[in-house]
Amino acid sequence: MFSGAKRATRLEAHTTKRNQRIIEEFVKNEDVPHWYRGLSSFQIEAAHQLHYAIRDDLEQGTTHRVWNLLNRIGLRPSISGNNIRFLMFMSGGNDLAFLWFIKELFYKTDGPDYNLNEQLILSSIANLDTLFTLRGLDSILPPEQPTKEEIRRIAKKKIAKQKLKFQNETGNENEKATINSMRVKYKLPYFDELVRPRLYEHPLTSFPPTYRTKLMFEDVLRDSHYVIPNESNRWFADYQLHPGKKTGVEMLTDKMQQIFKTKLPRQSVMIKNVFKKQLLNSLNTEVYLHEDMQKKNLCLHHQTLEEMERNLENELRWRAQEKCLKYFDTETPKREDRIERIRR
Repeated sequence: MFSGAKRATRLEAHTTKRNQRIIEEFVKNEDVPHWYRGLSSFQIEAAHQLHYAIRDDLEQGTTHRVWNLLNRIGLRPSISGNNIRFLMFMSGGNDLAFLWFIKELFYKTDGPDYNLNEQLILSSIANLDTLFTLRGLDSILPPEQPTKEEIRRIAKKKIAKQKLKFQNETGNENEKATINSMRVKYKLPYFDELVRPRLYEHPLTSFPPTYRTKLMFEDVLRDSHYVIPNESNRWFADYQLHPGKKTGVEMLTDKMQQIFKTKLPRQSVMIKNVFKKQLLNSLNTEVYLHEDMQKKNLCLHHQTLEEMERNLENELRWRAQEKCLKYFDTETPKREDRIERIRR
């Protein structure tokens, strides 16, 4: 079927590849991360509208809003509606998680460099997350310090203020001394030597003012009362650092690893074998029926032995579970050590 679009000639394809190579070399030579790519105004707008599009599509069971925004960002080739619907449910309405899942599932490459789609996705995530990151850094880092020029200017103002104050205190005495000295020095001013005039020329050395980067949302950043529309779906929006909880989680993780590596090797292997056996039986019904017939044909002695073996497996499984649950409490190891010392 004829689409009406003109096919690219060999010269146009060669020109496109050459321009793409020039842009890639320019970005690599600049002092910017390799994943960064400059976004246009409509791409940034599409990234900011993605949160509302995901919310509306989840409520109405559609995917066209998110699909259009992904095309506006520039992701090619486009993903299907079923995949978009799956990723919307998996991300839970979070636009950052949605973009990350798209990159990991559909546009990720194995090489060290980033392709165009990865650069667009990561740059969109960085643009969406910049305001939250700066606000978080403002709450953690010390306040802004003045520059060297500002410190120098403040020092000059302070010295001038002190000098003016000193002159006001000794004003009358200085005026009398100045008048007397002028009478002595400039008694006959017409006989003084003329001063040669000095030519004032513009210096060739330029001293431009210090350049300071201005953010496009600096006013919003400084306004503490401004509420960001999609701030509630950020996992770190209300996060507060607690060193005590962090240490407790690390201790609990280490203790659980110690349990599974040293304290329960046989039980874990036994449970793994039992689970594998039950899985094979559920997949192969013929084997299950054959074993059932064999159990019916066993004598009373062997049936009792199998029952004892089954009870032993359940007992070991229960003990393994109890040990796992017991070591979730960080006070249990200390209590056990204290009991052992008392018994000794």
